[in-house]
Amino acid sequence: MLLTEEEEDKAVTQEIRQTHFVNDTTTDDHNIHIIGIAKNKTGKDFYLMKNSEGENVMGGYVFMSKKALLLKTISVLMHKDGLTQEVKNGLD
Repeated sequence: MLLTEEEEDKAVTQEIRQTHFVNDTTTDDHNIHIIGIAKNKTGKDFYLMKNSEGENVMGGYVFMSKKALLLKTISVLMHKDGLTQEVKNGLD
């Protein structure tokens, strides 16, 4: 998911996230799996993700900026082994 330069420059707020969800530019139609982090030539971080929508020019993988991830993510799943003990204790 690529954002425009204007979107990359703006802060991601809950109001902007809600607007994207209401106008269907953010939808809950598939999942992505974060599998790594990479940097571009200028040093900007991107997340490498496996996209559940299937094959694309990168074999089903996609790079997403942190801003795009913050803007477009509506839920997160995490294995319990990735949680801190403090968080695990709060789940009981």
